[in-house]
Amino acid sequence: MPLLAGKFAIVNDTLQKVEHSVEAMIPFLSISTEICHCAILVPAMSPGRMELCGKALAEAIRTVAKKHKWEWGTDFAVCGYY
Repeated sequence: MPLLAGKFAIVNDTLQKVEHSVEAMIPFLSISTEICHCAILVPAMSPGRMELCGKALAEAIRTVAKKHKWEWGTDFAVCGYY
């Protein structure tokens, strides 16, 4: 998480334990050993802050995808649940 750490993200397993919207999907994603998943919880925030965080997340995803030569829709995807 170093690309987002500090200003835009924290690692907090306590928050993940009380979040239930993703847990129903995890067994389906875990069927294949080739699939890795990363849950990202987005708390309530102002629209301005959401825009800053969204741009930082997009840049982090772009950086990682470029480094690993991943193609959108073939090697990785982003799914949203709320």
